[in-house]
Amino acid sequence: MLHEDKPLSNKRSELKRSLKAEKKVAEKEAKQKELSEKQLSQAAAAATYHASENGVGSEEESLDPNQYYEICSQAVHQLKVNGEDPYPQKFHVDISLTHFIQEYSHLQPGDHLTDITLKMADKETRYHQRYLDLILNDFVRQKFSIRSKIITYMRSFLDELGFLETETPMMNIVPGGAVAKPFITYHNELDMNLYMKIAPERYHKMLVVGGIDQVYEIGCQFQNEGIDLTHKPEFTTCEFYVA
Repeated sequence: MLHEDKPLSNKRSELKRSLKAEKKVAEKEAKQKELSEKQLSQAAAAATYHASENGVGSEEESLDPNQYYEICSQAVHQLKVNGEDPYPQKFHVDISLTHFIQEYSHLQPGDHLTDITLKMADKETRYHQRYLDLILNDFVRQKFSIRSKIITYMRSFLDELGFLETETPMMNIVPGGAVAKPFITYHNELDMNLYMKIAPERYHKMLVVGGIDQVYEIGCQFQNEGIDLTHKPEFTTCEFYVA
């Protein structure tokens, strides 16, 4: 019996060694494939970056996160090489806190410089940089407060009447709900054009047909048309339906 079992044991050992060797080969091939794909991805990202520098590929392209990161990293590196600051939003520190205290510790609360005239901004600048207008004019800030109170009251009024607030999709496959020219955007994942919401009417009617008798929505609509004192392409509406 011992002489008969020994060849079987050897066969099992050889089979195990063979399977183990095949597994190692498969793992090695998988690693090489992954490395090759990574190198190809980096090369494609670099080519896209250089093409954009030369004015090629100005249209929006679909990039995965790794390619986008690679392009941004190379752009930051190139700015540093050219002597430009890639992070202009960060303040340049030119004085330490200790030096500041030593320099200005003699100042008293309420001191004013009477020999210097400061001008915040003219009207045109304030209109282009509205935060300056908010700093200077209290009545402009009040408009934000009044608008918020109006929307809160409308929402409370409709809720008390038994309406259900809804939120309809901002992007649609088919434009509809009103007669207007839509804004068109591109969805990378779906690889198709979508239309920004013109009006929520179509979805509200679906909800009413589905059994929700009273619905309303306070939200933004988009109509790609003219601009004047009474109309903007992006605006907020309150639309409601009762069955």
